[in-house]
Amino acid sequence: MSWLSDVVPTPAGPFTFEWDPKGKELVIKRRDVIYWTSGHLTNSTFENIDRNTGFLSVSNADEDYIMFTVSSNQFTPQYQRNFSRWQMKYDGNIVDDFTKQAYGGHIM
Repeated sequence: MSWLSDVVPTPAGPFTFEWDPKGKELVIKRRDVIYWTSGHLTNSTFENIDRNTGFLSVSNADEDYIMFTVSSNQFTPQYQRNFSRWQMKYDGNIVDDFTKQAYGGHIM
């Protein structure tokens, strides 16, 4: 859930970030109305998310979740192996803290 505002860090804002297991997509809703979607997950990528990331969806009788991995290999220098974190902002955007890329209805 988003913050109420940029200065009020209370998770009582109008936006939620959800995983839709039936549609296999990430969804941002504004007061229960779809505001933005990632597009369908196909071959470890989403239609509307441009990043060098592999997404994996797990859905069975016991659990339903999604996770992602950032690509790196043995030849990637240690200082370039960064962990990424997504944060939902008060305006409904999801922002990658490392790349500063924003996803959602408004471009920051």
